[in-house]
Amino acid sequence: MTTSNPKIENTSYHTPEFLARYYIAEKLTGPFAGPLIKHSGIAERSHSGPRMIFDNACGLGIVSSTLNRMLDDTTKSRWSLTCGDLTETMIDSTRQRIDQEKWPNAEAKVVNAQSTGLPDESFTDIFAAFAFTLFPDAQAAMNESYRILKPDGALAISTWKNPTWISLLRSAILGMSADLSFPTTEEFLAMHNEGWDAESFVKTEFEKAGFKEVKVTTVTEQVQIPISPFLELSRSMLDLVIEKSWTQDQRKQYGAEAPGALQRFLEERFGVDGLITMEPSAVLALGTK
Repeated sequence: MTTSNPKIENTSYHTPEFLARYYIAEKLTGPFAGPLIKHSGIAERSHSGPRMIFDNACGLGIVSSTLNRMLDDTTKSRWSLTCGDLTETMIDSTRQRIDQEKWPNAEAKVVNAQSTGLPDESFTDIFAAFAFTLFPDAQAAMNESYRILKPDGALAISTWKNPTWISLLRSAILGMSADLSFPTTEEFLAMHNEGWDAESFVKTEFEKAGFKEVKVTTVTEQVQIPISPFLELSRSMLDLVIEKSWTQDQRKQYGAEAPGALQRFLEERFGVDGLITMEPSAVLALGTK
């Protein structure tokens, strides 16, 4: 699939500023961790034997944290839980979370999802939350997931279908000047790996890698976040759009004003001390080896 949309380099998400905002991002991604785990069916499969779980591209470990809350003590006493991400910064934070929340039989280590270096048929369950749109080679990551799963093992992933905050950013920025551009939600998603917002595309990608019994659905969750942390989180998205979509003259004239314009827009809409309430939706997919 080809697109004329500007592409985001994967390193855009590996800056210290972005990592510092990751806990805030969990206010948006966290509500989908429970539905992903339910969609995976791991609670039912846990009765068939111990689970060897890999939380791939784990970030700060929100999926593993939710697993630790949702699964029963018997399951957790028999599981092994591996959290992997590409940066040592993420992994250090996940290790702290393992200690703080006392996840049993858990470890965190640096892992490249496209080439994990992990043995064949290592895991019964793999999770990858909001990750496949960010992998430089998503199909390589899909194939690698298949390789390291045991027979009858399951891969469960989530991808954004409609991240509704993009429309808020767009309305605020377009209100600054008729000359400015800001991508639609569809165009913004296409700046990443295109297609993962469509159930049919996701199902096809699973099947191309060899997965069977692929189940795909879309879920919507309500999220609430105060204006101040949302502004902090949105800086990464604003910076990316300004870099990729604006001319040099537009960046000079309006770049410094954009955060303030967004703040005024949000305060007028939700109140100075109000909560931003949104209902984003995500694609959930499950495939079996």
